[in-house]
Amino acid sequence: MSDAPTPRTNLTGRAPTGTATAPVQPRGARCAAAHPADPAPCDGPVAVTVLDADRAGANGCEGHASRLLASLDQGHVYALPHAPAGAAIRVFRTAASAEPLGTARTLREIAQA
Repeated sequence: MSDAPTPRTNLTGRAPTGTATAPVQPRGARCAAAHPADPAPCDGPVAVTVLDADRAGANGCEGHASRLLASLDQGHVYALPHAPAGAAIRVFRTAASAEPLGTARTLREIAQA
């Protein structure tokens, strides 16, 4: 049995259907893990979930997820079922060396900043 949480909703706000395909981002759209202070576009498909200290989560591409994780105190990252092999560990390692875009305990604090 895995300790990884089950995401409550996907990008459309509906419960996940269990399909093994990556969600497709509309052209010019950014994933839910994009930090408000980070203007960069997504660097790939939505592949991981970043959880904050309260276990609220945001699904995102590896680039945005790593910058978000670097900005969270006590954050965690989990690969989504359709993610490429090693996605979560790549996000974790990148976040460890990334400059945080501020620090926060929860995703709500980041959204309200």
